[in-house]
Amino acid sequence: MNICNHEVQRLQRLVSDLLDLARIQNGVDVFRLRPMAVGDKVAEVLEIIRRPASEKKVHLVTKSPAGGSPLICELDPDRFAQIVQNLLYNAIRFTPSDGTVTVELRRENGEAALYIRDTGIGMNETELQRIWDRFYKAQASRSSAESDGTGLGLTIVKHLVGAMKGTIGAESEVGGGTVFRVAFPPLSNAMLEKGGA
Repeated sequence: MNICNHEVQRLQRLVSDLLDLARIQNGVDVFRLRPMAVGDKVAEVLEIIRRPASEKKVHLVTKSPAGGSPLICELDPDRFAQIVQNLLYNAIRFTPSDGTVTVELRRENGEAALYIRDTGIGMNETELQRIWDRFYKAQASRSSAESDGTGLGLTIVKHLVGAMKGTIGAESEVGGGTVFRVAFPPLSNAMLEKGGA
């Protein structure tokens, strides 16, 4: 009975992810874009993630830009949170106990850049090139009993980032962990003043 329930839940997640991806790709999904303090939203997501990280004994480290005004971007807060949650859950899933996941927000090359680094198992070049493909799971994910993913998470993440005029990339090394970089154009003070007028 437990196996049946588990399979039903997995299929429900799969259907939900497929519908989500279809809405994004077809432009049906309405993005509620507004000026958003990126650091504040990342901090909110980290509060949700702390428990699963703690349960797996994975250390969470956060780094933010020193001083200056907060990084403000025009984003959908819920969709941005979905992006960060997906990347963090993946990082925790593939990082062994006593490993570290580092979340770093930077002002970089005229962008608000968010880095999520883990000290996990990493991927080879072939796997890294395919992680954005729908239904693709890296070898470690396919062979892991813990992996209940649908193989659509990173595909959805990539489309969400693109729909909000951002970019995403990844680097990885087998045994050396993985780093994801998500970046969005920040709003200038002039844009913020105009929006508030």
